[in-house]
Amino acid sequence: MLFSRLAYAFEPTLSGFFEAGNRSTKEAIEAEKTLAYDYAKYYLRYDYPIRKPLNLKLVYNSYTKKYEDRRDLNNNTISIKSYWDYSLFTKKDSSLKLDLDLGWREKRYKEKDIYTNSQWLLKLKSTYRIEDLWSLSGELGYKNYDYFLSEGKDRREFSERVEGKKYFYDRRLQFLALLNFRQTDFNSQSDTNQFIYGLGVKVRPKFSFLSELAGTIEEGKKYTDEDEDIEEEQEGDYYFKYRRWWLKTEHPVRERMYTVLKYTDYDKNYTTADYDYHWYEIENRWRYLLLKDNINRLSLIFSYLHRETDYSQSNISSYDKDSVEMQAQYSRKNNWKAQLKFGVSFYDYTIGRERDKTNYSLGIQFEKEIITRKLALATEYKWKLKDYELKPNVTQNAGRVSIDYKF
Repeated sequence: MLFSRLAYAFEPTLSGFFEAGNRSTKEAIEAEKTLAYDYAKYYLRYDYPIRKPLNLKLVYNSYTKKYEDRRDLNNNTISIKSYWDYSLFTKKDSSLKLDLDLGWREKRYKEKDIYTNSQWLLKLKSTYRIEDLWSLSGELGYKNYDYFLSEGKDRREFSERVEGKKYFYDRRLQFLALLNFRQTDFNSQSDTNQFIYGLGVKVRPKFSFLSELAGTIEEGKKYTDEDEDIEEEQEGDYYFKYRRWWLKTEHPVRERMYTVLKYTDYDKNYTTADYDYHWYEIENRWRYLLLKDNINRLSLIFSYLHRETDYSQSNISSYDKDSVEMQAQYSRKNNWKAQLKFGVSFYDYTIGRERDKTNYSLGIQFEKEIITRKLALATEYKWKLKDYELKPNVTQNAGRVSIDYKF
């Protein structure tokens, strides 16, 4: 993205976007039908280097949903977060950094005129690195969840997290280990303890046919309302266990062409809802740099994905998916970029043909640096057609305007 070129160390930067459009809930969540809604998103981020070792980032998010057939689900989610980082020292081969995150998030259902929940976040993290050898991070966190007019859901969460990375052979081999323990205290029900662990490995062999091999596994327990991604297309707060692992390989084909193969496996089991599912997917991506000189750059990207999803308690939601996507990215003189994307996805449901469909998607994006290394603007348009075999077709679209300004 062009915007990444505008941010330099110790220079204040303001960025943000506005996006509006229409979409629908995930079919798996509703089991029998989707819920269409209009939405609007606002995002602002301000990066402010207070002085050389101390930096501050402020982030504001707003996500509003307005449902067509369920006015009681209309809601607005707002979050404000600050991220502080302070470098205690940086030497030739080692560094130590402290991070402090403070945040607040609130979700309100407008029709009911109540706040579903508000969250307060406090997180303290320190990271010590010895370059080319290892890094170790320790983190302490606290979250408070306050549900207005909802009995038994208020809770406080305390967490400790340790993450370590170890490098070998000039960083050609890397191991990752993660352990996160969380204690949740409820006001009117039994307290719970949650563990999340993760293990990973990355290998960069010097082979002509294999440039990288990587994989991770993560397992634990979570609540849906603790997810920091406020774009989750799901209404309701649920407790679930999960396990996710993936394996990826990268292969150079020619000087300007490479391909990526990735396999992902995911299990999710809810304790208070019949949404348990398991899916796996295989993805293959090809990228070819067709043109590269001092003025022009043109890349072509082709992707294929196959996913099989099984809902053990709701077979009507089980489906297979095959999708193909093609992209063309063109930039000129390093100050503007255009991207065109087209995709087709085929959904085959296990039970009944009334939900079988073909999705067609189109995306157009344009970015321009208005003032060199000062101001950049971008626009994006997304369009999707859901072509059902036995139901009326559904069309969705959205537009986004983005800005990035360096003071």
